[in-house]
Amino acid sequence: MVSKVQKLILGLLCLLLFLEPSSQQDTLVQGHEITELVSGQGNFRLGFFPLVRNNYYLGIWYNDNRAPLHENVVWIANRDTPIFNNSGSLTIDGYGNLKISYNGGLSIVLYSGQASNDTAAALLENGNFVLREQSTGRQLWQSFDYPTDILLPGMKLGVNRKTGHIWSLRSWSGSMVPKVGDFTFGMDPKHTDRLVILWHGNNYWTSQALNNSHFNLPNWLSNFDYVSNENETYFTYSMGKDITTSQRLTIDYLGNLNGSSGTLVRCDPYYGTEGCAEQKLPQCRIIVQYNTYSDGFLYKSRHGFKFNESDILSVRDCEAKCLNNCSCLAYASTNEDEDAGCEIWGSDSSFSVHPTGARRVYMLLPAVDYKANRWWIWPIIVPVGGFIITLCFICYACKKAKAKGKRQKKQNMLIQELGGNARPTTVFEKVHKQNKDGQANHELQIFSFESIPVATSNFSSENKLGEGGFGLVYKGKLSNGQEIAIKRLSRNSGQGLVEFKNEAVLIAKLQHTNLAWQLWNEGKGLELIDLAILDESCPISEVLRCIHVSLLCVQDQATDRPTMLDVVSMLSNETLQLSPPKQPAFFINTVVGELRDSIIESENCSLNNVTISVMEAR
Repeated sequence: MVSKVQKLILGLLCLLLFLEPSSQQDTLVQGHEITELVSGQGNFRLGFFPLVRNNYYLGIWYNDNRAPLHENVVWIANRDTPIFNNSGSLTIDGYGNLKISYNGGLSIVLYSGQASNDTAAALLENGNFVLREQSTGRQLWQSFDYPTDILLPGMKLGVNRKTGHIWSLRSWSGSMVPKVGDFTFGMDPKHTDRLVILWHGNNYWTSQALNNSHFNLPNWLSNFDYVSNENETYFTYSMGKDITTSQRLTIDYLGNLNGSSGTLVRCDPYYGTEGCAEQKLPQCRIIVQYNTYSDGFLYKSRHGFKFNESDILSVRDCEAKCLNNCSCLAYASTNEDEDAGCEIWGSDSSFSVHPTGARRVYMLLPAVDYKANRWWIWPIIVPVGGFIITLCFICYACKKAKAKGKRQKKQNMLIQELGGNARPTTVFEKVHKQNKDGQANHELQIFSFESIPVATSNFSSENKLGEGGFGLVYKGKLSNGQEIAIKRLSRNSGQGLVEFKNEAVLIAKLQHTNLAWQLWNEGKGLELIDLAILDESCPISEVLRCIHVSLLCVQDQATDRPTMLDVVSMLSNETLQLSPPKQPAFFINTVVGELRDSIIESENCSLNNVTISVMEAR
């Protein structure tokens, strides 16, 4: 008897356990509170989950433990109002309001309508969370009308024409921050047969018109349906009965549209999908294209520029700030947890890897590969650019050769005017050169004008020696160290260019360091005489004797020079044999040893090598 009673009790307990509500329920009944729901077949789960800084959110995610939870989330109820502790619960109050309750704050109302005591909310197998009247089945509210960043099969992109409600996706503001970000994905309000991505309300990407249930999305095989009537206009899509994590469209915090096979739309400054709006960049970023690169290490650095925190800049905003600043080579968020704020660095910054307290820094590196759809430009640019460069070089060479020819022609004309006794030279040449016979070369040297300003410090007033009829006279020094005097014809000179040239011609004809001595040695003493002075009262022999005596008086060594008594004797006694004159005193190659010997051997000369004349009476 006892055993039968025990079996009966055991059976009742088993029945009670079987009838006990399952912990994995999919429906919330009015007047109850829940913290978790699971769809009928277990594909989706609704509950509270944390992200950064102990912030808790109510959301729906794929019930798949193979991926991190934040990657499986498809909808969030309180994306802009997180709960700061794990005390949240979802309830339908006595008035039929669907709301989130938690300790330490006011409830977050998801739906508030007409008072009702016959409502329930259920998590469906397609991921939609629906609030209905149980008696009539009338739908009061659904999560599909308020999508976050993910479009699931059955969700809409468009507009409700009666209420004005817009169905669109809004990106997260950061990789782990679900609050509303900068990018919007939905129906193009201007062309309702197209999809559009907006960045801060401006066109970022626009699709082509819907064609045979497809948009120009690479590797996207799902069919889109377009519905338009007096009540609503929208796009939606379906992908079969089996729902997996890959069957969704996501607009991420960087503005990329991702699908089942990866990225479908990406609009970087240089690498853009078809339909991307052109991003305006400064010329410095157009000439040299850059890639954004991060090696995964965390860095610390000083000397960056931080933008105002009130600007609420995202990572993409910070990248745009850096690209539009030609001196910027790196950028990072100032708030690493929320991918918010912006700091940029220039080329004078340095970074160090740090295990703690550091941030992920994005570097701008010159790009190696350019836009694939612009490859055809280079076969045009290279030959055209080469032709232009070659043409410019030829024009430059011709112009230079023409200018050189004009200068050479003017120089030849000048040499001809100077009577041929002149030649071009450079400032590096020595003035005293020798010809093939070893004799000194005394041709008039012609220098380029460019060398003259250099020698005179651009005709500096400090180098001014004086002023004559033609103009100012300057001292100068050539690059070889030789000091020179330069006469510059003035515009206001009373004498003209002709007189100036005549003086140059005269100098050219007389250009010889020791002209008289040279002609005398060559037996050309007559060339030193002006024939106009020759007459019966002044015979040639007397003139030649006077020149001979003069050359003896200017010999280099003082001991060789005649005294005044000797000079008188030489001029009065024509029978007195005169010795041949030696080199003049202003020769620059005086032998020091020869001079020393002369001083030692002679005691009748002064110490300063000046001739002493002794006056004697007759």
